[in-house]
Amino acid sequence: MSKLGAFGRLAATNPAIDTSATEVPGRSNAATPRRREAGTPRHRGDGETVAMTIRLARSDWLRLHELALHERVALAELIRRGLDRELRERGLPGLEWRP
Repeated sequence: MSKLGAFGRLAATNPAIDTSATEVPGRSNAATPRRREAGTPRHRGDGETVAMTIRLARSDWLRLHELALHERVALAELIRRGLDRELRERGLPGLEWRP
């Protein structure tokens, strides 16, 4: 088994997402993910960017919020940096986030 172990299995087996361009009047024809048709089932996490929620104690959130303000970065960026560091310390590839 690779150093990734189970962490790499899901990404390796998921098919690529259809991000082919769609014609929209008044917009550039850049590649964008297609919107889901009404009545079709939703699939969690099948977009290029996936949102997630974390729960923090209010006191922890306040400290992180103040740090983000002091560093002049978004709180989400601080969280991404921490997750990236945790992965790299374990010998795994870091996050692929590109702002």
